[in-house]
Amino acid sequence: VQAQHVQTAHPLENFALVNETNARIRLRCILVRGVNTDISHYSSIAEIARRINRLDGVELIPYHAYGGTKSVFLGGEDSGRKEWIPTDEDMETAKDALKRSGINVI
Repeated sequence: VQAQHVQTAHPLENFALVNETNARIRLRCILVRGVNTDISHYSSIAEIARRINRLDGVELIPYHAYGGTKSVFLGGEDSGRKEWIPTDEDMETAKDALKRSGINVI
């Protein structure tokens, strides 16, 4: 399948377009502690994942603050938000919530 560049008004509309191509999809979600590490967010991820016809699974990616040290290296202030890094428990809670919803977690 040849990829096409398509702009849509809403990112979720892209899933409808992808479903038409029959492409395999891996949904990658960055988890940011205190921003999107709650059960309602995991329910939303599961709802989106269920809309994808050929979903390989959901990959949960923990936020990292690596950019902060790069900023310091370049003479700026540490802009990394270490308090946003999810704990191992946060990651396990997210995985468990998705698995209970029937979603494959990669």
